[in-house]
Amino acid sequence: MSNILALMKKELKTYFNSPIAFITIATFLIITSWIFFYYGDYAFFSRQVSDIRGLFQYGSMVLLFIAPAISMRLIAEEKYNGTLELLVTMPIDDWEIIVGKYLSTL
Repeated sequence: MSNILALMKKELKTYFNSPIAFITIATFLIITSWIFFYYGDYAFFSRQVSDIRGLFQYGSMVLLFIAPAISMRLIAEEKYNGTLELLVTMPIDDWEIIVGKYLSTL
């Protein structure tokens, strides 16, 4: 578990040092705001009621697509930089690498 947390901390530090993190967060906020205000049966402007059921119903689908896309980028970036071989040879299991990178994207 400590391997996963260490990898997660490293990925979060490197992720927020680049502008791609803020672009991803802004994209997520724009899409979920659009879902809240305009999309579905629970849209804010269709009923004039502040109801967040639509956000919970459809917002998780947005996260379902964004999180794997970011984690795929993290693994591809490790391979591009040549640090994937170093990471694989360390005393950490493959599943811990994948889980640590995936949890850092959530």
